[in-house]
Parts: sequence; structure tokens; C-alpha cells
Amino acid sequence: MFTASGASRRLCFERLGSEPPPALNFAPIVDIILQLICFYLFVAGSIQSRDDPSVRLPVMSSPAAVEELPVELVVNVRADGSLTVNDLPVEWEGLKALMIAQGGHASAAGQPSVSIRIDRRQSFAQLDRVLTTCRDLGLPRVSIRTTTEDAP
Repeated sequence: MFTASGASRRLCFERLGSEPPPALNFAPIVDIILQLICFYLFVAGSIQSRDDPSVRLPVMSSPAAVEELPVELVVNVRADGSLTVNDLPVEWEGLKALMIAQGGHASAAGQPSVSIRIDRRQSFAQLDRVLTTCRDLGLPRVSIRTTTEDAP
């Protein structure tokens, strides 16, 4: 019993009258789920993969390998010697010009990073050509992509 100012009052947890139970409204839940699906489709569509599946990366045995920052320029050198920069095919003579066109030149706004993906069946001379081009453009953030021993 609850007593307040000398009067005897009881707490009542029972319904007064014949009120129906509150109805569940699923419209807001459906709206939220549709918004999440639209957001996922938008984000998933904007993610681009510039990895060339025909390039087999060399094996690296360092256990301390970590992922680096996202790159702006991805150079793929295939086993047959063909070359792409950000999925655009290019001849070796036009590599420097295409890298500049893709934003691969040192500027006051910042320097893009370059990721080199060269097939392990390729010679070091081809890798040296790409590295020399990056050096000529003044790009200090250059990484050579590798894979671990257990990766295909």
C-alpha cells in the first residue's frame, strides 16, 4: 500500500476499461531496411577493384606485412608484357604520359601513391622501367604488391 498525505492509495497496474493492445506498425521498419539496402547498393557500386586477375603476384614470406593506404594509381604488368594503369591499357612508351594524365605527378595538392602489380613471370627489367618512371615523376610513395605463400 502506498500512503501519501494521510490518504490510502493503491497502485493499479491493470488496464482501465477495455483498451485494445497497441498495434505494431511495420512501415517504419520497412523504410529503414529499404534505406539500408539502397545505401549498401550505392556504396558497393562505388567501390572499384583495379586488380587484374591474370597477374600472378610474387610470393612474400614476411609475417609483418600490413596493408597500406588506398592507392590512386595501380600499374599492372602482365606476363605477356602488356601494361595497364587504373584499368586503362597503355604501351610502354606512353606510360609516363598516362600516369601524368591520371594524376600521377607531384603537385602542391599532394602526391598520389602508386601500387605496382607485376606478374612473377616478368623480368626485373620491366619492374625497373615502372620504378624509373615513378622516380622521374617525383612520386615517393610507390609500393610493389606481393602475395603470401598460401595465396593462389
